[in-house]
Amino acid sequence: MKRSNAGDGAPVVAQALMLTKVSVGVYTEKKRGRSRGRMPKVLGATYLDASWPLQDISLTARPGEVVGIYDATGQREALLLRVMAEILRPDKGSVKPSQRTAYIAKPSKKHVRGLSLGQSIHVVSGLMGMTDAEIEQRFDDIAAAAGISKKLHQPAEDVPFSLVQQIAFCAGVRMPVQVYCFDQTLPTGSQEFKPNCLPAINELRDSGAVVAASLGKSGDIRTYVDRGLLMTGDSVLELRTTDFILEVEAAKKKKQKQRRKARRSGT
Repeated sequence: MKRSNAGDGAPVVAQALMLTKVSVGVYTEKKRGRSRGRMPKVLGATYLDASWPLQDISLTARPGEVVGIYDATGQREALLLRVMAEILRPDKGSVKPSQRTAYIAKPSKKHVRGLSLGQSIHVVSGLMGMTDAEIEQRFDDIAAAAGISKKLHQPAEDVPFSLVQQIAFCAGVRMPVQVYCFDQTLPTGSQEFKPNCLPAINELRDSGAVVAASLGKSGDIRTYVDRGLLMTGDSVLELRTTDFILEVEAAKKKKQKQRRKARRSGT
């Protein structure tokens, strides 16, 4: 399957993204307990304690497919998306094929501090991995899609931050890549811009791209999900769309119930 990015006539061959028994460890430095005997401490006062938030995860995301990821704890979605985008190398397992990807996250205000909206396009696009030539080639298209063509010289700090979020989204979906990982709330931007997000993701899917999206805070994106990866406790379940949405709703309700119970017990 071949597709062509906007502003770039070079065809891109879409391939399936395969994760095989992927595990990621997190290491925390902890203090050793005091020795009760007189034996000297030869191992040091601290040690590294390992935990495995991602363990033995296998997934195949096919071209033209949207995979939704939901973690009941809200902590492992970003970790898995970074692995899929090959920003983070797993401690165990593999991600194939190795390729250029787009990791689309919520931008930070510090990245655009002191910049105009036009300059923000260059910075945000560059942080995603676009080259200077690719940014120049897509600059007008990104500005028009983000709705800032007539505001390019305005300081980013003087306009609603939602405009910067729109820049990040529009730049991300125009990356000349095969895999798009959305680690942000969807839809994003202003109320006027939000209806444009899901059709853009649907267009990526129709073009043959692999799309992965975090569902922790997202709403209507669930209607576009072809398959879902539900992470609850120590279990990771790969489910179909209808079952996945029902499981997500059940997990959210359970989490809300636990929060209400915790608030009541704390008062």
